[in-house]
Amino acid sequence: MLKRTVSALIGMVFIISLVIIPNAIPMAAGVALVAVLGVYELYKGAEKIDIHPIWWLGMIATVVCVFSAVTVPENTEELAQNMLAAVSRDFPLPDETANEIVNALSIHIQGFARLTLKHDVLSITPMFPLMITGLLFLGFLTEFFRQKREPLKNISITLFGAVYVGWLLSHLVMLKCFCGQMELLGKEVPAGNCLVMLVLLCTWATDTFAFFAGKRFGRHKLSPQSSPNKTWEGSIGGWAGSVILACITGYFIHLPFAHALFMGAVFGIVSQMGDLTESAIKREIGIKDFGNLIPGHGGVLDRIDSILFTAPFAYYYIMLFLPNYM
Repeated sequence: MLKRTVSALIGMVFIISLVIIPNAIPMAAGVALVAVLGVYELYKGAEKIDIHPIWWLGMIATVVCVFSAVTVPENTEELAQNMLAAVSRDFPLPDETANEIVNALSIHIQGFARLTLKHDVLSITPMFPLMITGLLFLGFLTEFFRQKREPLKNISITLFGAVYVGWLLSHLVMLKCFCGQMELLGKEVPAGNCLVMLVLLCTWATDTFAFFAGKRFGRHKLSPQSSPNKTWEGSIGGWAGSVILACITGYFIHLPFAHALFMGAVFGIVSQMGDLTESAIKREIGIKDFGNLIPGHGGVLDRIDSILFTAPFAYYYIMLFLPNYM
């Protein structure tokens, strides 16, 4: 329990630090690192049952999924000027050279912006279908040169890893990029920061309340085949924890009570769905944990399985019903 608590606190400090940084790029880098570690654990587990993913391709696709979630501002010229100004503090440039660089940067940023998510309509980033197309094409090409060709299994697990971990986790970055404002303790703060913390707090609350409620009151098994240690009593406790944290957090960030209550209730369900889904995958592979990187918790994938489900729900719910925070 001591290892579990210390690891959780260190992880929370790291994650919260990324959330409160104004720019979304550091958070995208952190999420990409976590996603790559998660995909690595999944692929390593798949090899135990004689499935051989295309490692390099899956890792690249995962990183593409995460960074394609970063929204580029419409005013690309101003962004380019700010980028150049930061560099010019140490390396002064002639005005003519600086203008040429700004124009070039602006053009390249605009090109990238066309491949990134736009929050004015409900749509997925064009980088996602591009990633799938490229992964399938390069996957079949790679399998052609392998001695033992099993494209159906190998390409399927490669694509599954990138989508299951990279794409689902990228919704945290999408939430971070929301440019609306929320009021917190009398101050205007970016809505993206508040919404990411809402998702994380509810997910953590579900896991924590379920653990202690199950330990204290657990009697009836929830899913004996995939996760024999989980109970209905623990599940109800986890659901209640999510609702409580959602209402408390919603109060502080002035989220309408009905929305906070509903989101907390759904978080408490989908969070546990994510946990049970990962348990079923581990059962199929025949392992208890995906790794031991995080003391007391197992592997990275063992820690983020619930967020893979709660983050997408939060993102699409807010897009549909709370667009003023976008």
